[in-house]
Amino acid sequence: MASLDSPDLPEPHRRGQRGFVLAPFRGLRFDTAQVGDLGTVISPPYDVLDADTVRELEAANRRNIVRLILSRHFERPYLAVLKRLELWRERGFLMADEQPGLYLYEYGADGITVRGLVGLVGLRDEDERVVLPHEGVMPELGRTDLADVARGADCPSLVVWGELDAHAGNGDALAAALRGERLALAGVGHMPMLEVPFSFRRALDGWL
Repeated sequence: MASLDSPDLPEPHRRGQRGFVLAPFRGLRFDTAQVGDLGTVISPPYDVLDADTVRELEAANRRNIVRLILSRHFERPYLAVLKRLELWRERGFLMADEQPGLYLYEYGADGITVRGLVGLVGLRDEDERVVLPHEGVMPELGRTDLADVARGADCPSLVVWGELDAHAGNGDALAAALRGERLALAGVGHMPMLEVPFSFRRALDGWL
């Protein structure tokens, strides 16, 4: 186990650094008296939605949260969703909890259960390495545009994927767009960096 002085530890864990702050907040919940059955207003994650699924969700309930996840093709991205969120709050479709709290987030994929807490995060400068970016997306682009952006890349690349991932085809598409290499780790699902971190690191070291 590394000591607190180990250079292998991320910067925020070393002495003299400001730590991570996660504070409670008042989350929003659907009011069932307004929207009906909660089962009709939930949605899968946005990165696995296709056009047919979106249409089915919206047909089941016009207040489905997919309308806060994705904007329509004729709308201004993000701005339209923000206005819709404000409208739904004004009309009582969404209600804030009376007391602030931290919220448990849990999901399962490929036999792995991931749990986390949702709260208000104290922002830090990027060089403090406390709050890390999720992925290198461009603010003005949506996730579905990344393959088009990747085609303009002109550098060696390696896409690491789990062979058991239900969306492994996305790895093939991204690798093809990058004109790079693709490595599928055996017996691994959607999150190889968490499921087999040492194998993941060895794969990167070997490629570099």
